[in-house]
Amino acid sequence: MIVLAVFFTGCYTQQKAAKQVARAQIEYPETVLNACPEPKTETKYLPGKETHTSDTVIVAGKKIPCPPVVNQKEDTVIKYVNCPDQTVIHDTIRRTDTVFIQVENTARIQAQQLQISSLTADRDKYKQKYEEANDKAKKRLWYLIWIGLAAAGYTVLKIKRILP
Repeated sequence: MIVLAVFFTGCYTQQKAAKQVARAQIEYPETVLNACPEPKTETKYLPGKETHTSDTVIVAGKKIPCPPVVNQKEDTVIKYVNCPDQTVIHDTIRRTDTVFIQVENTARIQAQQLQISSLTADRDKYKQKYEEANDKAKKRLWYLIWIGLAAAGYTVLKIKRILP
């Protein structure tokens, strides 16, 4: 019985893994984002759209010669017949080029942005500590200068025997 209890509590299930990843995402987001793959480019295919254009042109009729007619006077007369005007329709179908869209996986970029923000916060914290330490050092330098001046003044007065 005890062996079965130990066996079932020791199993690593999908639910346990999901809980651990969710907890890690909340507490350490940089670590989870660093585990994501490098940004890659995905290409999607979008078929082109067809455009239909129709142009109508009216062409004037031509004069067509008829067979020659011979008159009584032995004269040859050629008559022409006018053809009716023609309507010509030009249909044009165009298909636009195929479009490729590149989609970038932003997990690594988010990890880098989190890292940049944490490094910026650290930099600001250390910069503030540096400024505080620098101010303290300046105060100490002035204290040492005043103490040195006081000691020099005391020594001069002691040498001239003004002070007992």
